[in-house]
Amino acid sequence: MLTNNIFQFPETCSIGEKIGKALFAENGPLTANDRKTFRNDISEIICSYILDDNHGIVLTPYTDEEHDYTCLTQVDVFLKKTGKASRVAELCHRAMPYPLIVILHDADKIMFSMAEKRFSRDGKEQVVLEQITNTEWCPESNLAEFQNAVDFRKNKKLGFLELYRHYMALLDVLRCAGITGEFKETGLTPEERRNLLTELHQLEQRLADITSKAKQESILSAQVELNMQAAQIKQAIIKTKERLHHHV
Repeated sequence: MLTNNIFQFPETCSIGEKIGKALFAENGPLTANDRKTFRNDISEIICSYILDDNHGIVLTPYTDEEHDYTCLTQVDVFLKKTGKASRVAELCHRAMPYPLIVILHDADKIMFSMAEKRFSRDGKEQVVLEQITNTEWCPESNLAEFQNAVDFRKNKKLGFLELYRHYMALLDVLRCAGITGEFKETGLTPEERRNLLTELHQLEQRLADITSKAKQESILSAQVELNMQAAQIKQAIIKTKERLHHHV
């Protein structure tokens, strides 16, 4: 399947090789549900681009006992079903210990996933995900400003670690754009933007939990209390979104 070069990586880095699903079983135990997801939900996994010395990319590396930022790899996953997309992205990050940009595809929509990771200190698992960033599903036709911002030709003076973190920060800008309607890097620091997005995600999870409990509650007084809590959380969600809008 064809992949678009969204990050404008040099053609010398183009790989285009299929990744066998067996790789994931070899690099971490898959649950029964994971195996079912790989069998039924995934059409194809492709290693699209590798940025490293062997492919003509000379960027400052960063390594220590727990981290290895000496390359950058783009993996494209073509899905038949999207319900487990976040789990598929997580399994990709766990199976491949180097820095990954995972792009999941559903017809003309795509979802980006990146994760800061480290090697396990106790050796019980190969990779520990320290921070993972997933975007919502985005129509490819709406990504012009994002593509302009992530263009490798504009960012190639960064080291591998700085480049990866810069791209992760731009994923957060893209997530904000889905809320505010405007892709804008200024107004918030990357940390402020991430904190607001984390706060919003937590509020939305709490709202979903309370709404579910309210539907199942048979005692009227308890149901009223849950609905009041839901109303308060909805107000908090509105205020958090207003803070994102305010800085756009």
